[in-house]
Amino acid sequence: MALANNLLGAKFRLVTGYKGGDIDLAMERGEVEGRAGQSWDGWKLTKPNWVAEKKLNVVVQIGLERVADLRDVPLMSELAGDPETRAVLELLSAPTSIGRPLFFGPGVPAGRVATVRSAFQATMADPEFRAEAAKANYKVAPVAGEELQAIVARSLKAPSDVIARAKDAMAYRE
Repeated sequence: MALANNLLGAKFRLVTGYKGGDIDLAMERGEVEGRAGQSWDGWKLTKPNWVAEKKLNVVVQIGLERVADLRDVPLMSELAGDPETRAVLELLSAPTSIGRPLFFGPGVPAGRVATVRSAFQATMADPEFRAEAAKANYKVAPVAGEELQAIVARSLKAPSDVIARAKDAMAYRE
């Protein structure tokens, strides 16, 4: 939450050094009072009992759109006091919308890209695939290739001052 501290004036006391899932155990033990960096879908998959028992208090979301289950929880970018800060937060939030993308380098024929995108969308819509994902309690929320491409293009066009401010905002400070 260095980002919230540095850009929004939050006063989170950051504790570093927990490796892997140890932070969740530290939360259970009361050693720490929260964590950042876990997606809502990740919580639902790894700690469904915490979600069901409302043991989590989500104070802010990082992303370009609010999660359906958390409509009342603001996006971090919505808390920005000025357009420049909002631009930094949106740039740093873009990766959450990208997820685990499949992508090609430059020069791949458009027809090949269209074929792969179509196959991907067909897989995401396949009832058998979706049933397997549901059985594993895994949410399937594909983002169309064209939308991913637009997000990446916007991020790559970010002005240098926004990029510099984003780098600075991620710095850990005591």
